[in-house]
Amino acid sequence: MPAERGFTLLELAVVLAIVGLALALAVPLVGKSGPAAQLAAAAAELRIALRDAHLRAVAEDRILTFRADPGGGYWLDRDYRPLPGAVRVATQGGARIDFLPSGGSSGGRVVVAGAAGRRVIDIDAVSGRAALLP
Repeated sequence: MPAERGFTLLELAVVLAIVGLALALAVPLVGKSGPAAQLAAAAAELRIALRDAHLRAVAEDRILTFRADPGGGYWLDRDYRPLPGAVRVATQGGARIDFLPSGGSSGGRVVVAGAAGRRVIDIDAVSGRAALLP
């Protein structure tokens, strides 16, 4: 009768110990990059939304208004959009930013802040373009 194939209890315990050790080492590294990744994602999403607001204002031939919500989202006209992660959004000076049908804007800066720091998006008054500052 051929010997049955399989794993011994000792072999399984060793594999589980190695997997547990690897997870214990990896979890702190993932935890540190979490807030930074959330901040980067929120800033990128907001920059894209501002760019789209600029294009919509021109395409629809109307003023489109951006307002920040310190609770973690923003308003484009009457539409509220939350941002991912634990971030806060504000405009410098607390003002709203208008995107004009001519392609320009009222200009300003939007600050996205979180546990990992802050990112600033500059909206050019002449061109209406949104650029993420370094």
